[in-house]
Amino acid sequence: MMKENSLNSKPSTKVIHIIIGLNIGGAELMLYRLINNSLKSGQYNHEVITLTDLGIIGSRLRKLGVLVTCLNMKSSLQTPSVFFRLFRILYRNKKSIIQTWMYHADFLGGLAAFVSGNRKIVWNIRGSSIPQEGFSLTGFLVKVCTVLSFFIPKKIVCCSEVSKTSHIDLGYAKKKIIVITNGYDLHNYNYNYNTNTIKHNLGIRDNEIIIGIIGRLDPLKDYQNFMFAARELIKKHSNIKLIMIGKGVEYNNKDFMELIGCNFDLTNFLLLGEKRDVNQYLGIMDIYCMSSLSEGFPNTVCEAMAMKVPCVVTDAGDAKNIVSDTGITVPIKDYLALAGALKVMVSLGPEKRKLLGNSARNRIKEKYSICNILKEYESVYNEM
Repeated sequence: MMKENSLNSKPSTKVIHIIIGLNIGGAELMLYRLINNSLKSGQYNHEVITLTDLGIIGSRLRKLGVLVTCLNMKSSLQTPSVFFRLFRILYRNKKSIIQTWMYHADFLGGLAAFVSGNRKIVWNIRGSSIPQEGFSLTGFLVKVCTVLSFFIPKKIVCCSEVSKTSHIDLGYAKKKIIVITNGYDLHNYNYNYNTNTIKHNLGIRDNEIIIGIIGRLDPLKDYQNFMFAARELIKKHSNIKLIMIGKGVEYNNKDFMELIGCNFDLTNFLLLGEKRDVNQYLGIMDIYCMSSLSEGFPNTVCEAMAMKVPCVVTDAGDAKNIVSDTGITVPIKDYLALAGALKVMVSLGPEKRKLLGNSARNRIKEKYSICNILKEYESVYNEM
């Protein structure tokens, strides 16, 4: 296992986070923001155990001085040995709060903590779409965790209202479930980018209206819905440039090209693939779009709003509650409704869109500030 020196000054209360991996993702970024801001107050000392490897977020955590332990699990066949290593670590930390992130860690980390004698266990549930048909490891773990939820965790934190509802319906211990949404540090969403240079490098003209969407290629993101809506929009507004960012959203990806159809006209589109610094692209967008079938708490919508970009979203997960009256929400799987909402947003003009963008950032500041979210997590820790 890999370790790094902890912070010199250790508060009396330790929180050990267990997560399956530390590559970039919604849960991983939230974990980083939570720890980064908690360290500033000094009330808690955080450590992290990743069931797999270090990842980008793990490296960032170590730069903060956080102890990160990697169990380097590469196959489910290693589950017994990984469980035993977890048990040994947690047995030595019986007085610590154990917070697990997502189903695999909830099951493995929660069980290891419980067997080691720890009862200060917090599960963290991030998604709302649960496999219900056929066999999948995740679907199986959810069913097991449904039973274990009555015995192992003292609290179960869901990141969205829709996630809470779906897990209660599934049979999770209702009285233990609370909602703590994702939180954002607005200092990280600034405007230090040279937007003119970025537009020039992308070949975008000054008179073009930029609509963006961000997310990996996944059926739940319903990119076909977005593409069809965009095609309807372009019929009326030819000066539209559509930027698509995400793993697999690339010209040379056969799966993506098959999804949209070989005859789809991509003249108005820019397929940029996966990008690390998405804020610079959010900074040039006039409108942000989310076309998903299912979400928990959509990070990219909040990030767009934090960058003062008005949003058009489908009614997936908590998107409608997040956007509220700062944007437009339409039903899922309805590309004509999505196209209509985009047309309305385009027709508002730059000044009205700017006002909506300002309202969007203020909403993130008021409801989803990392400082407020941190207080909610620390309130849970204080109850342990």
